[in-house]
Amino acid sequence: VCHLGASQPTVRARVEQAMNMPEMHIVVEAAIKDDDQTRHTFIIEADDPHTHSPAFSNATAIGGVADPDNVVVLTVYTKPSSKWEAVGQRSSQIGSTEWRVGDFARRPVRVFPIFDHSANVVLGKDGKPAFLRIALVDLDTFPRNWPVPRPLPEETFPKHLMIITRGTRGDIQPFAALAKGLAERLNYKITLCTEMRYKDGLHKTFAKLKRGRIQFRPTGGDTTKKIESTVSKKAMSSKSELMQSMMLSRSEAEFFGSEPTIFHWADTMRPDGLIYGFTMANIAMIVTEALNIPIVGFILQPSIIPSKE
Repeated sequence: VCHLGASQPTVRARVEQAMNMPEMHIVVEAAIKDDDQTRHTFIIEADDPHTHSPAFSNATAIGGVADPDNVVVLTVYTKPSSKWEAVGQRSSQIGSTEWRVGDFARRPVRVFPIFDHSANVVLGKDGKPAFLRIALVDLDTFPRNWPVPRPLPEETFPKHLMIITRGTRGDIQPFAALAKGLAERLNYKITLCTEMRYKDGLHKTFAKLKRGRIQFRPTGGDTTKKIESTVSKKAMSSKSELMQSMMLSRSEAEFFGSEPTIFHWADTMRPDGLIYGFTMANIAMIVTEALNIPIVGFILQPSIIPSKE
C-alpha cells in the first residue's frame, strides 16, 4: 500500500496486478515526487514470480504530502538472475509510468500502461501492451476537499468515435478541436489517442465540456523530444524535397510503433468509427481490416498535392 500522505487526510493506493509483462520475475518500485523533487520510495514483490501477469498482496507504506500536483512514479524491473533476498535488489528496468496524484485518485481503480525509455508503450510477450492495475484503499481517510473517487458513470451516446494522431502540438490541436466539436455539437463520446506529453493540456481543454464525453488514451512515443535533436533540427530546416520526403517517410515509420497500442484500444473499446491523420493511415487501415471499424481521414497537410496547386 502506498500512503500518499504523512498524516490525515491521506490518499492510499495498492498495486494490485501487473498485466502482460514481457518478462517474469518482476518487482515494482513506487515513488512519490513532491515539489522539491524529493522521492519517497518503496519496493513491491509479486506473489508468484513465475507468471507474466503477477498479483501483489504485500502492503508497504511510505509518507508524503497528499498534494494533487505530486507525481506517482511506478517502475517495473526484472529480478536478478542470481538468488536475491534483500528487498530492493533488482536488475534491468522494463519500463515505468508517471501520473499526478490528482489524476491518479479520480477513480477507485486505474489501469496504467508502462512506457520504456523512449516513451513507447512496453509490449508483453504476445505483442499486447503491458499495464499496472492500481486500486485506492481506505477512502474514509481521503482528503475531504477532493472529489470522491468514483467509477466512470454509465452513459449512452449516439456514437463513439476514436481519433488517432501523433506529432508536435500543431498536429494535435486540430484533432482536439475536432473532438470537442463532435462531443459538444453531436453529444458523441470521443476517445482521443495521442502522445502522453499532451495529456494534461487536453484535460484542461476539455474540462468544461458541455455535452458528450472525451477520454484520453496514450499511443506511446514523444515526437517533440525526437525533433529536438541536432540532426532532426538540421533536417527540418532543409528545403530539399528529397529531405522532406525522407522526413515524412521516417515519421510514418516512427509512428508505426504505436500500432499495437492503438489496435489494443480499438479492439477493447470497439468504437463506431475511427478518424486518423495522414501519418496514421497505415495503422488505421490495419484496424479497419482486422476489426471491421469504419475509418475516415482528417488530412491537414498538403503532403500529396503540391502546394503550388
